[in-house]
Amino acid sequence: MNLRTKAIVILFATFISLLFFFYFSIRQIVLREHEELEEVTVQQNIRRALNRIQDEIDAISTINNDWACWDDTYNFILDTNEQFVADNLMDETFSGLQINLMTFQNLSGEMVEARTFELEEKKSAPLSARWASRLQNVGKLLDQTLDIHEVSGLLDIDGECLLISARSILTSVNQGPSHGCLIMGRLLDRQKIERFRKNTDLDLDFASPADPALEPDFREARTHILQFPKATTSQEPVQWLQILDDHTIAGYALLTDLFGKPILLMRIAMPRAIYQSAQSALNYVLLSLLGIGLVFGLLILHLWQQHVLSRLRMLSEQVSRIGALGDLAAQVQVSGHDELSVLSENFNRMLRALKQASVALQESELRYRSFVQHFQGIAFRFSLDMKLLFVHGAIERITGYSEQELAGEAPRWADLIFEEDRPAFSELRSRVFSTPGLKMERQYRIRRKDGSMRWIQELIQNVRDDRGVPVYIQSTAYNITAGKQAELDLQQSRDELIRLSAHLQAIREEERTRIACKIHDDLGQLLMALKIDVSSMSKKIRSNPEEADRRANSAKETVDRIMAAVQTISLELKPSVLDALGISDALEWQANEFRKLTGLECALHVDPPDLPTSKAIATTVFRVTQEALSNIVRHAGARRVEIRLEQKDANLLLTLHDDGRGIRPDEIQSLNSFGLIQMKERILAHNGSFSIEGLPGKGTTVHITLRLEPEPAPKETS
Repeated sequence: MNLRTKAIVILFATFISLLFFFYFSIRQIVLREHEELEEVTVQQNIRRALNRIQDEIDAISTINNDWACWDDTYNFILDTNEQFVADNLMDETFSGLQINLMTFQNLSGEMVEARTFELEEKKSAPLSARWASRLQNVGKLLDQTLDIHEVSGLLDIDGECLLISARSILTSVNQGPSHGCLIMGRLLDRQKIERFRKNTDLDLDFASPADPALEPDFREARTHILQFPKATTSQEPVQWLQILDDHTIAGYALLTDLFGKPILLMRIAMPRAIYQSAQSALNYVLLSLLGIGLVFGLLILHLWQQHVLSRLRMLSEQVSRIGALGDLAAQVQVSGHDELSVLSENFNRMLRALKQASVALQESELRYRSFVQHFQGIAFRFSLDMKLLFVHGAIERITGYSEQELAGEAPRWADLIFEEDRPAFSELRSRVFSTPGLKMERQYRIRRKDGSMRWIQELIQNVRDDRGVPVYIQSTAYNITAGKQAELDLQQSRDELIRLSAHLQAIREEERTRIACKIHDDLGQLLMALKIDVSSMSKKIRSNPEEADRRANSAKETVDRIMAAVQTISLELKPSVLDALGISDALEWQANEFRKLTGLECALHVDPPDLPTSKAIATTVFRVTQEALSNIVRHAGARRVEIRLEQKDANLLLTLHDDGRGIRPDEIQSLNSFGLIQMKERILAHNGSFSIEGLPGKGTTVHITLRLEPEPAPKETS
């Protein structure tokens, strides 16, 4: 065997061996990864179907909650009035709620009222004894002592599967004691299953595990699932997968009823598109490798025939090494002065050119990538007949639509613009189209895909060629919503400051008027009475000593009342206990005054009792507490108030909680009274934080955090 034949045999033997080794190695890896991906997809689809069933049960539970926690239902269990049945348990009720079953049971388990309804035939029917017995067992699952007021899930009655919810009958504010339970149910029939298929876009099917006529794959799935130790007691349905054939894979899940009994076996079938795609890709790889190997072998044979095997082998090794490493800076060795040396030199020049081109390309790609990544607007290019030629930029971030959606037939950019802004937009583009070299800028609003609004600033111009003929229209749009919102917030802040300033001025005038009235009505009258008593006493002191003595006592009492009035006015302006004894005693005095004036229970907790606060912080805490207590009296309807003041690290935490009517989250956002504004201003003046939280019927809580400020040291005097 000559050298050429040996080379051919060795070449093809090596190539074929490497080809099959590579192919089968890749095949094991790729197919296994795609099989795992296929299994994950099936499991995700099973979870989607289970979630859809749970969503249906949750919807029934929500409807049941509206009926069970209702004063009318609560009273109906006791008085069983027929008017409730006539007003509420109509055929339209069942049809509107899309339920097939509604039963009312008292605490003894007796059926006060029970109805079933055929949604397809639109007619009601009495509840059978078998159904009544099963539903009474469901009612027993509710345990008031264990605070179990609601159960929901699946239930099998005479071979029919029900999506069911049972709730304790309470008042409209969820208060007891319970008068019984309300059960609602919806049949899982073929129509409902068909809707599940359409909603989830899955090949979904159900079968009873106890059905003797189960299909073979269902029987095999049931056998494997029931082998799991906790197949019927686990909270999550047990899943199992099996390959039906080369084109189909199926996933199964066992569903249990309220009592833990297997009730349904669910199957989701899915085509094995992922596996088939991997198989096809491997076949293409095999064919590609065979073609490459054939070309490579013929090339080597040709070079061998030119009697340059050694040099070509060296050159081939060098070229292969450079290709494998991807190092374009490397060079092949040049030897001799013939065509192979020229080829080597040309190859080196090609590598240098590729290196330069690669560097230039990388720099260009880097610049372009940097521009695209940091471009915050949207660039458009339209033809003269308004066909979109090009669109790029932060499209999805601004509009919610992808670049492909916006480049399609619908929606067009003009369709996103608010209807009242479209005339100005159309005028803008018309002027740009008709005026050579014109650039215009306009602001308008668009509606995102999710329905929210964005402010857009667009710069548009027409682009012409060297002859001045219009070629296309180019525009750039930017999102200026944040700036617009900042303008609105700034204007709103200005308006609030103006209103607050006017309100503060009115409060000052009102306070001055009140103090003036106090002095005129209280001190003025008392001083006049004192003047009369002194004048009368001076006249009677010689002629009638007893009368003079009586007048002197009267004058003394008048002086005492004057002192009391002065003290009252002083306390109303600023309690002296705040400066004399500190914030703890001042809050104790304030709580006592609150109890006397309102009759409400007020508890105060201060930790530590001798809090080290500056006068400014103490005054802020006192005034904020005063305003919060005033709001509780006016709005909360509370019976008890708790005030808690405590130190945590370098912060002072003030909490006021009442047991009043509470507050909804949307009401918190709309609170904007002057009292609350003053509280916020006082707290923000010390870099503090202020928040309100609460729920209807659960009371309201005010949280205030202030940073402790040390009392300024007294100045030294010489």
